[in-house]
Amino acid sequence: MLGVSLLVGTSQNLLLKRLRSSTRSIQRAGSVLLVLVGIGLIYFTLDAGTFQAVFFP
Repeated sequence: MLGVSLLVGTSQNLLLKRLRSSTRSIQRAGSVLLVLVGIGLIYFTLDAGTFQAVFFP
């Protein structure tokens, strides 16, 4: 049990270091995704026929 606990603790530290180094890329990808979702919402709001066809077949 002690060995498993040490492995989990070590892997979490390694994972956090890798995530910290790629924070900028993660933020950019999230920003792009939010913009695309916003554009999609605007499009479906303006075009009610397409909205109904996609969500209520």
